[in-house]
Amino acid sequence: MDPCHLIKKIRNSVLSSGIKAHDQRLLSFESCTIQWQMWIDAYNWDRNTHRFPIHNKLTQEHIFPNNAQKMRNKLAFETLNVDMLHLMKMYRKSLSGEAGQQALSAVIQFLEHSSTLVEFFTDQRPVKDMSDERIMKLSIAYNWYKSWEKQVCQNDTISRRYKSLLTMETREDLDFMYHGIMSLITFCIEVLKTEVVPARLNSDIIENIFLSTKITLPWTYYPSNI
Repeated sequence: MDPCHLIKKIRNSVLSSGIKAHDQRLLSFESCTIQWQMWIDAYNWDRNTHRFPIHNKLTQEHIFPNNAQKMRNKLAFETLNVDMLHLMKMYRKSLSGEAGQQALSAVIQFLEHSSTLVEFFTDQRPVKDMSDERIMKLSIAYNWYKSWEKQVCQNDTISRRYKSLLTMETREDLDFMYHGIMSLITFCIEVLKTEVVPARLNSDIIENIFLSTKITLPWTYYPSNI
């Protein structure tokens, strides 16, 4: 249940999505595809069009990562964050014709929700209560991923499901992450009476919190989803 690892897995699923012979999947949402080539095209357009790029942190390492670079959290985050969303929106506006702009509708939606994950798990501001707007945004993002999965599973064959969605392991990790994080935040705020800093969340911290309270709290306090 490591948020950084999950975000890298999401990026890797997109990295393998396309129509070339070596591509393993073709992510699809509402009859539109989500292909890594769209990131490549947006990056090239930005560099060739603007003296000062819109997404000035994006580099060749982000777009064409080798095996070692795929392990770097920063590179994954910066291809799925709000800056990448803004670049993709600007790139879509530059395309002529409705068909070209419509082709990017799925990737725009995808980035709207991936950027929510990145923003949440890099936020140093503490969550102090369950009504925090960031928690609601996280829930909206998670529900979008689940609606995507439900839509594909209802309409596609098993072989097409494999290619149209994020990997099964990634989707399972997303489930564990969301329910685990929500349980942890609830536990910390309502039981421990403490706040939670999203950027500091990882599996080690979660384990330490629950191990440290195991002796003093009755079993009924423990969240069922951790």
